[in-house]
Amino acid sequence: MAIRTLIVLWLVLGVTSAYAQPKDDSASIGGKFIWDIVVSADDAMMYFTTPYRIDNTDAINLLRFGVATGTSITLDKQLATSMQSISHTKTLNGVMDLARGYGEIKYALYLPAALYVGGLFAGYDDIRVTGRQIFQALLYSGIVTQSLKWIVGRARPDVSGDPLFARPVDFSGAHDSMFSMPSGHATIAFAVSSVLAERIDNIYASIALYGLAGATAISRMYHNRHWLSDVFVAGVIGTATGLYVTRLEKAREGVWERSELQVYPIPLGVGLTYRF
Repeated sequence: MAIRTLIVLWLVLGVTSAYAQPKDDSASIGGKFIWDIVVSADDAMMYFTTPYRIDNTDAINLLRFGVATGTSITLDKQLATSMQSISHTKTLNGVMDLARGYGEIKYALYLPAALYVGGLFAGYDDIRVTGRQIFQALLYSGIVTQSLKWIVGRARPDVSGDPLFARPVDFSGAHDSMFSMPSGHATIAFAVSSVLAERIDNIYASIALYGLAGATAISRMYHNRHWLSDVFVAGVIGTATGLYVTRLEKAREGVWERSELQVYPIPLGVGLTYRF
């Protein structure tokens, strides 16, 4: 698995480096690093305070999400039974194992690390920012996903055949078997794919990336570790987080307009200005 992951990283780095151009060679490596920390902290504050800025459109989207989640829950047991009736051949097991690997955090972190470090030291800002955004999407969505796992306390399908069996907010007895909702693997896969799809901005790349994330979600049901609603909610969390992070970056391009404090990279570090 590690060898296959490294091959994928090599291919991705090769493709992205062919299109990337360095944007600012004047700023120091340390300055860019500090800048990325400041940006990540600011974006995190914006992300986790989003519920306080919900408007009518957001409310409607949340309602749609709730309805879709409820619908998927009604299909959980039927789809789980159908998935387990599939003949688990050696070939299919191999494909599903590979798809599951895309959602493994230990492998998912290789990609942003390679992109960020490579882009930072080579002076390719587009690659560096892509790596940072994947880190951000993984961190933010991971916090949400793990929190929901503890709060919902839903039993995995290989533990209970009842999709409604749960022990909400049971911190004393919660463990992995009760961490079904939402799927961590699917969250990771869709977070990574959504950021890469936005950054590459190519329809064929987007189809491939979201298809790979979808395969990860299917693999979790194939292995009887998650219900349909688990991977659906995870997919929404991962995708929404990835899109949110990339759109914040687009809004930041040119001038920092979201706060009175302006932070920007300079040759020997970072510059700070405050607008009165």
